[in-house]
Amino acid sequence: MNCRGLCPPCYSQLLQLQPTAVDPALSEFFNENSPVPDDEIPRILDILDSASAHEAFISAQYKQAQQVMDHLLQIRAKQSQFIARHTSMMSTFRRLPNEILGEVFQFCVVAEQKDDSKPYMPVVGKKGDIRWRLAAVCARWRRIICDGMPKFWASIGIDNASLMDSEKVHVDPLLCMSLVRSGSYPLSVEYNLFAGSWFRGVMPAVDRKCMELIWKESRRWQEITLVDFPLEEVLGTSSPHAHALLHNRLPLLRKLSIRPTISPQIPSQMTLPTPSYMRLTSNTFVYTTLRGLSSPFPFPNYSPMKQTMIYMASCLSWV
Repeated sequence: MNCRGLCPPCYSQLLQLQPTAVDPALSEFFNENSPVPDDEIPRILDILDSASAHEAFISAQYKQAQQVMDHLLQIRAKQSQFIARHTSMMSTFRRLPNEILGEVFQFCVVAEQKDDSKPYMPVVGKKGDIRWRLAAVCARWRRIICDGMPKFWASIGIDNASLMDSEKVHVDPLLCMSLVRSGSYPLSVEYNLFAGSWFRGVMPAVDRKCMELIWKESRRWQEITLVDFPLEEVLGTSSPHAHALLHNRLPLLRKLSIRPTISPQIPSQMTLPTPSYMRLTSNTFVYTTLRGLSSPFPFPNYSPMKQTMIYMASCLSWV
């Protein structure tokens, strides 16, 4: 478009418009409100008709000018957006390699944490997740975050009891998406089950599905914290999840923390599967915590290459 302006003479003519001028010979009738003689009535009517036509012309010009102004304001806003969007393409930040940009994203995550000693653990389904905010900036950022940063998605927090109903419906697909995007990266999971608040002691369907998804990835567990969990669900003989924890080899596990549920609705004791003990082996295991039990469960045996935790088959009662 050639930006030379639109008909400057037309604007000049409009700026020269003046209100209706009265013939001095008739000023006494208009200014002093004197009675108009019969012979002057035709002239007065002509002046009023001319003034009405002039007013209609001014109104029409104003309406056109208003439409032009509205159009110009819209075009100006779009033009400003165009300039801002394309000017940012020349920013040095835009030209950073993907690897450096990924490091910047990692720094942004750490900067948002209140306690830098803890890993970033976003709650699945919770609004305001910084990963989604960054991924929404542009297609390039989305590719980097969603496809090139598995570590970003390997820290998973599950706290469905804190979510609104509108957020819970998205937990299942978002958790699946996080597990896929984390690739083969070791997982750090913090799962707050809030079993003490279950209605009639029945696990909600959304938590049941989340447990199935997390337990399927047990070979990738590096750090896992189970908060407000009934031990029967984790280690009990009737639990389908006990096999993953007691029978599967967990090669990457470094930390296992279980904070059991204390509730009259949840069984206060449990028996481990036979044989009389189970072994959970890991080459990298550091420590485990199991709070609320009177038994020293489990206890570690050290060897130069790996550490083996031996679970004794006995009834464990709450403290």
